[in-house]
Amino acid sequence: MDMISKLFLWVLYSSIAAGILSLIIILIKLIFNDRIGPRFHHALWLLVLIRLLAPVVPESPLSILNLLPAKIQNVIDSKKTAVLDASAFSAEGYDHDISGEVNSYRDHGRNYYENDYVLSFEEYSKDQGKETSAGYALRIASLTWFAGFLSMALFALTAMFKFKGKAIYFRRLAEPEIVSLLEDCLKKLEIKSGIPIYTDESFKSPCISGIIRPRIYLPEGICSKISGKQLMHILLHELVHYKRRDSVYNLLGTIAVMVHWFNPVVWFAAKRMKLLREIASDAYVLEILGEEEIMPYGMTMVNLSRMFFNEHSQLSLISFFETKNQIKRRIHMIKAFKKGSYKISAAAVICCILIGSITLTNAVSSSSITDSGIMTAEKSPDMLIDKAPADEAEFLIDAPLKSYNDINKMAKVAGFKFKVPDFVPSDYNPSAFHIIKAYEGTNAVKIFFDKESGKRLSFAFHASTKDLKGFFKESAKNEYMGNENIQSEINSNEEPLGYGSLKGSILTITAIMADDESSWETTKKYLLWQDEDIFYGIEYIRDIKTPKGDINKRTDLSQEDAMKIAESVKYLPHIKNVDYVPITPEISTEIGQLSIYDKEDLEKAKTLLGFPIKFPLTIPKDIKASYASVGISPDSDIKGNKINYELVMIYKLPNDSLTFVQREGSKIYDHAREKGYFELSIGKADESNKIKTQSLLISGKDVLRYELTYEDKICETDYIWKENGFYCTVSFSPEAENQEEILKSLISEKVINSDTGQ
Repeated sequence: MDMISKLFLWVLYSSIAAGILSLIIILIKLIFNDRIGPRFHHALWLLVLIRLLAPVVPESPLSILNLLPAKIQNVIDSKKTAVLDASAFSAEGYDHDISGEVNSYRDHGRNYYENDYVLSFEEYSKDQGKETSAGYALRIASLTWFAGFLSMALFALTAMFKFKGKAIYFRRLAEPEIVSLLEDCLKKLEIKSGIPIYTDESFKSPCISGIIRPRIYLPEGICSKISGKQLMHILLHELVHYKRRDSVYNLLGTIAVMVHWFNPVVWFAAKRMKLLREIASDAYVLEILGEEEIMPYGMTMVNLSRMFFNEHSQLSLISFFETKNQIKRRIHMIKAFKKGSYKISAAAVICCILIGSITLTNAVSSSSITDSGIMTAEKSPDMLIDKAPADEAEFLIDAPLKSYNDINKMAKVAGFKFKVPDFVPSDYNPSAFHIIKAYEGTNAVKIFFDKESGKRLSFAFHASTKDLKGFFKESAKNEYMGNENIQSEINSNEEPLGYGSLKGSILTITAIMADDESSWETTKKYLLWQDEDIFYGIEYIRDIKTPKGDINKRTDLSQEDAMKIAESVKYLPHIKNVDYVPITPEISTEIGQLSIYDKEDLEKAKTLLGFPIKFPLTIPKDIKASYASVGISPDSDIKGNKINYELVMIYKLPNDSLTFVQREGSKIYDHAREKGYFELSIGKADESNKIKTQSLLISGKDVLRYELTYEDKICETDYIWKENGFYCTVSFSPEAENQEEILKSLISEKVINSDTGQ
């Protein structure tokens, strides 16, 4: 959406809020009637003016706008709909869905997921059509509003310049008696600034104009037709307007009418405020003169109304008279005036504060999320889809690096909404989707794009809720400074970058490594930027300078291509030019395995394995599982198309790790139990291939133990036992402690419930 549409949505929301406030004020007036003083009544309508013109107001749970239906808030709320982008309603086609809840998209099958509700492609397309009509209507309404605003602004400017052109011919009143009377009035009101009086036949009523350099204007010859006291009444009234800053309110009211010209409530409010300013000024004058001047002041108004009544007052001038009806109301107020009625009480102030707290605030956003960022180029329509927080993933194994073959699954569990490239250079395709537990405990998304050539080139796209500079620097430190035998020096440099709507920076990290014999250097370049509240980065250069001086390029994008990729990012449902379908089957005979991180993965694993499994997340000494996956079992007959699967779980021990494997077949166990030895390759008549086994009884299970050696040193100790329908293997390194305790725990572990996964 363009800027005009955004402004119109803000204006529309402000008009609705001001309309609600106006109804509240009218209701208060009906209830309390004449018990509300003119100053307090004007202050209430001033709240309407603030609501109409304030560009930003805070959100509050006390806001009366919280009572609006959620759908209306989502459509009109300026803090939400202002984030719509021009592409939302462009004739080029739809790039978004304004439901605000789409979590993921899969090209195959054409399913769009909204939490637990699945929306078919036909339904989605139908909804898109509805939004297109709504977008077209909004654009027409926005342009109509803007045309009306420009017309009124042009009219106001024309009138102002016309008045200024005529003002040079106005005659200044300098008669001593008039000047002396003016000075007395200024003293009464404690006004120190000098305010001149001008006269001209074009004025049909006394008025005052000007905020910085105010002037009082009188109709030509009025001084000869009225008494000195009546002139004093007129001057006091006009000076009170200056004292009360009514010229400022009048200007703001004019602007409000120009901006909200389509709203009749705004016209009513502006007209009402004008009348109240006159009534309040009358009350102020009578407060100074005293109740004994009520009748003379009232007669001044009656006499002047007979001489100079004007149905069409000058724009931006605060005229003494407006309409016949207003004059009647003012005279009625003057007759009912009592000393002290102009003052505003503490109760009235408290009332204004209370009303303001519920009307000068916006409804609390449903997502309660912050706005904006650097590379926003205005907020995008996708925010309405993906601004809401991602579903909180409940991980069984919260691995520091999680690898997925399906971007939709990765997006679902990432913990935040992010955009992905809709442009990549030719021959590049997505190859891996990772979630990395970055610094400060936050998740970072990493997508690899490989080039379909023999050069083995790739680039990486990153997204995170934290600034990625720290993550990249920390990663370089961990990568290059972990070996005590290698000396490392890491340097970084960041330079600002501007490219079209993209505002970001280029981060260069150089690592120089050396041992006793040689040295080599790695240079990485990242394009960094922020879009809304998410930080993005593209590693587009990765050069390794070998000890021979050769440059080995692992990543080789041009900076221009990197910036094009950055400018193309969109939310998943809107991607058109990059194929993010599952990269490979979750598991296959060639490559891939099903990693298990959450309950959904575990359910898939159980179905794939086809036998009951043990899935201990913790073993003795509070050692947690750090990895779990399903892969192809080595006893599979791939040529015969008989595929068996195995479950592999890895636990990090204090000094090393252990591996827990479960397979359906018991061929290896049965063979070793019968022969008394374990064969590395069953069927080979080679004595070196045979490893003697030891039979143990542990927790009621017949367990076979054997050791794998290399150069006469034990490198691994394995334990195998048979369960009901499957068998288990546990592999310990020689340094592993508490082997027997851990083994007993795994043997005693019950199989997980097929329904609950527990």
